[in-house]
Amino acid sequence: MPSPQKGRHRRELLLRATIEVVAERGVAGVTHRAVTERAGVPLATASYYFSSIDELVYEALKQFAEQRMRLLVDAVGSALDQGGTIGEALQALLFAMSELPLTDRMAFYEILCNAPRTKEIAEPARSTIDRYTQVVTEAMTGLDLPQDKVQTQALLALGIGYGMLRLAHPDFDNPQWLFEAMRDLHIGRSVVRDEPERAKDLLDRPAK
Repeated sequence: MPSPQKGRHRRELLLRATIEVVAERGVAGVTHRAVTERAGVPLATASYYFSSIDELVYEALKQFAEQRMRLLVDAVGSALDQGGTIGEALQALLFAMSELPLTDRMAFYEILCNAPRTKEIAEPARSTIDRYTQVVTEAMTGLDLPQDKVQTQALLALGIGYGMLRLAHPDFDNPQWLFEAMRDLHIGRSVVRDEPERAKDLLDRPAK
C-alpha cells in the first residue's frame, strides 16, 4: 500500500492526466489505459483510487473547475484590491480567461459540450458556470455597480463564446477585441439602465 503522501501524489497525477486526455480525445476517449499511461503510473492505479471511469472523470472535472475558478477569483480580486477601475477589472478577468493553457481551455469546452449527454459532467459544468456568475457579480459589487443579471449573463456568454471561436479560428485570437466588446456591453447596459429614453431613441432610429 502506498504511503499517504505518495497516494495523494498519484491521485493528483491521475486527475491531471484525465483533464489532458479529455482535452485531446474528448470525454469518450478517457480509459484507464489512456489516463495511466499519461500519468506514468501502473494500469491498476486508476481502479485502486477510483471505483469507475465515471468517478475518475467526475472528480477530475470537479477539481479542474474549482482550480479554474480560483484563478479568476484571484485575478479579479487583485484588480479590486488595487483600487482598479471598471476597465482594469474587465482586463483582469479577460487576462485570466485568455492566458489559460490550451489543454485547460479545450477541457473546459469539453465539459460544457458534454454536459447535456453525461450526468457525471452535468454537475461540474453547472458548478463552473455558477462560479463564473459569482465572480462577475462580486466584481460588479466591488466596483459599486448595480446588480444586473442580464449584464452578468451577457458578459459570460461573450467571454465563453469568444473562447470557443478562438480555438477554431485565428482571427478571434485577439484579446483587445474581447475587451472592447465587454466594454461596449457594459456601456450599453448602463445606457439602458440609466438613460432608458436615450436607449429607446437609439433603437427607434430608422434602419438604413
